[in-house]
Amino acid sequence: MIVTVLYILYAIFFGILDGYLWGRVTDFEFRMHPHKIASAIRLIIIMLISWHGLELRTLYFSIAYVLLFSLFHNGFYYTVRGIRDKVPGYSFTTSANTSTGFKFRLFGKEIHPFEFGFYNRLIQFAIGIIIIILINVQG
Repeated sequence: MIVTVLYILYAIFFGILDGYLWGRVTDFEFRMHPHKIASAIRLIIIMLISWHGLELRTLYFSIAYVLLFSLFHNGFYYTVRGIRDKVPGYSFTTSANTSTGFKFRLFGKEIHPFEFGFYNRLIQFAIGIIIIILINVQG
């Protein structure tokens, strides 16, 4: 369970860091969009902390940690952006739809499959915690 707490602290820290840096992305020239780099790093971290060998537990922990991440990361990201960049309405419960992350076009419409509102993030977090509890109970 300590790993879960540390992972939540990781999500909070990088939410704050991203919130501070994100408004400055246009000040720098990047060969690759920073969000893609951050997503790759997050995936590596999830794989490292979830690894239990070639067992189904690894998959369950990975899913749980993906579900836990968004609530705190995006919550603190929007809070920092609201304070730092004085973006009206940005707070922990913001449900922005201006993602520059992973997206694709379907029938001419831009789809952001990983852009979730606050209540979706809250439900994801609850499901992630339930998965972790169930894994630990079954041992």
